[in-house]
Amino acid sequence: MIIGVAIGIGLGDGLIYAFGTGPWQLAVIVLLAIIVTTFLGGGPAVITQAAATAVLPDVRVGPVRCAPSAGS
Repeated sequence: MIIGVAIGIGLGDGLIYAFGTGPWQLAVIVLLAIIVTTFLGGGPAVITQAAATAVLPDVRVGPVRCAPSAGS
């Protein structure tokens, strides 16, 4: 299952860096995590773990809000 986590986080982070965040990016990230893990011979638990953890970098990024500066 550690392999699934590593694949999911790696793919998720790399694709978010390349394409940004959004609903279609999330779908592509999950789909690619499933395809790569299946291609590498992962079982059902590893595939599920890769897909679930691939979502985390996209959800974690989210919009960033800055506090107003003291001078304004």
